[in-house]
Amino acid sequence: MSPSSRGLVPGLFLALAAALGVLGVNAHWLFPAQGETGVRYFVSAPVLARGETPLTPWVPAGATAPRDALAGRGRLMPALMASLIRQGAKPHVSALWVLAGSAALAVLALAWVAGGVAGMPGAVAATLALLASPLTVEAVTTLGPDALLAALTALLLGTLTYRPRTSVLHGTVGVLGWMAHPAGVGLVAVSMVWPFSRGSGERTRPGRLGAAGAAALPAVVVLAAGAWHPLLALPRGHGGGLPAFGAVFRGALAFLGARLPGAWGTAVGAAALLLLARLVVLEARRTPPPPAGVHWSDPAAADALALAFRPAAALVALGIVVGSGAAGSGEALSAPWFAAGVPLAALGGTGVVRWARRRPGPGRWLPTAFLGLWIAASALASRRDLLHLRETGRGYTAAHWVASPLIRWIDNASAPYAVLWTDQPALILLQTGRPSRGLSLGGADDLDAFASAFAAAPGAVVLTGPDLPRAEAVAQRLGLRVLVEDPFGRVLIR
Repeated sequence: MSPSSRGLVPGLFLALAAALGVLGVNAHWLFPAQGETGVRYFVSAPVLARGETPLTPWVPAGATAPRDALAGRGRLMPALMASLIRQGAKPHVSALWVLAGSAALAVLALAWVAGGVAGMPGAVAATLALLASPLTVEAVTTLGPDALLAALTALLLGTLTYRPRTSVLHGTVGVLGWMAHPAGVGLVAVSMVWPFSRGSGERTRPGRLGAAGAAALPAVVVLAAGAWHPLLALPRGHGGGLPAFGAVFRGALAFLGARLPGAWGTAVGAAALLLLARLVVLEARRTPPPPAGVHWSDPAAADALALAFRPAAALVALGIVVGSGAAGSGEALSAPWFAAGVPLAALGGTGVVRWARRRPGPGRWLPTAFLGLWIAASALASRRDLLHLRETGRGYTAAHWVASPLIRWIDNASAPYAVLWTDQPALILLQTGRPSRGLSLGGADDLDAFASAFAAAPGAVVLTGPDLPRAEAVAQRLGLRVLVEDPFGRVLIR
């Protein structure tokens, strides 16, 4: 059996189980959760299926007409949803199938690369480490591109390992990741930096520069095509910077810390990262250099693959972290750093298995025991989080919106008001089906500007999100009173 097929046998079963699990978990009235990105995907996919340009069914803040519904967001997922809608699927069914397919591809690609480096046990250990994470539960129960980004991350890791010198292929997978999520720009950067790493096999400076240029070529082509067709436009970063890098750091610790509460999770996450780095370095030192031109049937073929796999996994994880921090997550429900869990799980699963095979004595089982305990703790945390999510939901599909008097008022009593002004138009559209006009009150000047816009188009003001703390200031400035009040929102009218 060739190294590339050692992980495919368990990978196929685990991928099928992952896909069925995603479909089963989302068979719930609160799933999949949706934020603004999910709502935009949900309303855009049917429009894309008709070959039209999707616009927001509301007027965004600061605009006078609907805008591009996918502006600043990855367009690959709604494009995949649209392809399924053309075959007769309903929008919510197409979303579930894309989520399930993303999970299956991530598992299959992870098993593929881990199986080549550490055999079937490595494939199983790596995929279980990923599937057990609570971040996986969040990604596959949210209508967004995080699971798709993770799948393309796993695919890039596999191509770097098995085809370390096929730069155009690396760049193609990388730009698909960028088309899926703004943080995917990190995958493009990885494909361009990879020729300069030791695992790529490039030996000369001209060869490295040429390979980097070949890796950048697909992104250049897509950037040029985006100016011609809006569906190919690459998403821009939004919400990046130091706060985003802080979120990335906390997200990485949440993955490695098995979602343990408080300081325990942070401590376990930091310890797991240090132990993982130490394990990979020690295992690499204990691995003898493989002979040149080793045949795939030779047991040393796995060692040859590991020479590319280790730096590739580290570089991919770093690329996702940098891409997530630079581009930002865009909204509270998005966790693009979840994709960094793919190479971390691959390093952990393969490192533990290869260490147990190389080191003599009972000490070789210590990393195995630690990984087993970590997977068990992550699985318990995932079960706890899933039960909680089934009771409360997340984002715009949270259970409290169903019983909210604010939503009931919009459904039953808002007809006399021709215009609804709101800081979360996507929430109002999802819960009530009513279009609205967006508002944003970041500062005093914004409030003055909104007062002018409200005077030109008076109506009701619905505050449910970031501007809710300014409800009193809005009421005083516009001469409004509170008609409906609940813990999550206010309705202000004259």
